[in-house]
Amino acid sequence: MGAWAVALVLLGLWGCLHVPPQLSYRIRLTPAPGLLDGATYYASPEDSATVFEQQGFRLKVRYLSDTDLNQEYAKDTFREPNLNPFTYGRDRDLDRGYTPPRFTVFRLTVVNQAYPKVMVDPAQMVLRTDRGDRFAYWDVKERDAANSLERYWMERRGEGGNEEYYFSQRLGLVREALYRRHTFVFQGESYTGKVVFAALDPGVREATLEVEGILLRVDAFDRPTETTKAVFRFGVEQGVEARAQDRRADR
Repeated sequence: MGAWAVALVLLGLWGCLHVPPQLSYRIRLTPAPGLLDGATYYASPEDSATVFEQQGFRLKVRYLSDTDLNQEYAKDTFREPNLNPFTYGRDRDLDRGYTPPRFTVFRLTVVNQAYPKVMVDPAQMVLRTDRGDRFAYWDVKERDAANSLERYWMERRGEGGNEEYYFSQRLGLVREALYRRHTFVFQGESYTGKVVFAALDPGVREATLEVEGILLRVDAFDRPTETTKAVFRFGVEQGVEARAQDRRADR
């Protein structure tokens, strides 16, 4: 083998050794031990959501990872700039080497098979963690909640006409996606929407989604006469890992 050939081989080996793997940040939420032991909570066979059921009322909760959200909003995510309002898309944190989570997002589905009309109010939902965090939900407008996605994206809006267009596109997706307040679900109907909270700290290992003040019955003036509460407890697995193609390459 000639000197040039040897040099090329060594250069190739050096490149393989020094190219860092592509990293990703993974979060997985699974029902806490004991949550599904009774009849009140169970796992949906359709989409692995966790379901709370009470006499014909069902509340389904499913955690949406960044991968789920990027796939759902693929045409808005995999472009420049990223218009997905819930994730950083493909934008990596150069200091960390991976894309961190932007928010914690759940998909809620209410199914009403028994009551005249029911209501779940996202403003009465709280996400708690084993680190003592108490996260309130994010609404669209600042006037409606302490956490506002409108304000969040306004603070990150750049200058120029295109930035106003990008801002409008993101807020349009937010309005379509969020679970709306004061929405009655009538008998025989269902309703689905997303609820957004702050991103979890990397040290979180347990999280609890508390859903207070679920209206099951109201009087003629829509004042509550029967309410209930659902508490979804999750174990949290999260951390940085090499992407699948990088792990295969190391074998």
